[in-house]
Amino acid sequence: MASTTKVLRFDKTTWNQPIVCRLASEYGLTFNILKAFILPRQEGRMVLEIIGDEKNCEKGLQYLRQCGVRVEPIEQGIDRDDKACVQCGVCSGLCPTHALFIERSTMQVAFDPSLCIACGWCVRGCPTRALRLKVNDI
Repeated sequence: MASTTKVLRFDKTTWNQPIVCRLASEYGLTFNILKAFILPRQEGRMVLEIIGDEKNCEKGLQYLRQCGVRVEPIEQGIDRDDKACVQCGVCSGLCPTHALFIERSTMQVAFDPSLCIACGWCVRGCPTRALRLKVNDI
């Protein structure tokens, strides 16, 4: 099983088409909409996690491109203001993929960007607002 997270950009002609649903029906993929911003009759942006066979994932991404959807890599990660962070670890308890975790040897919060799905739970839960999510201008 492969998993990839992409930013999809829809234009005026594609914003209201059931394009993403076809990833499941035609390519056997599952998907998780992590974030979406749609303006009717104008444009749309979506952060989408796509899960399935690696070959089918690539076919699904090619299908999206053929439909006129711009598929972009996601700049994902966490920016942390080290002056504001008190190393309380709340973020690590909220992170569903364990991208944020407590490094036991130092008892400091560490971040593994390869595990981050840009869900934003850590940002919402940070009591000192020391975290900021980076997601391709969406």
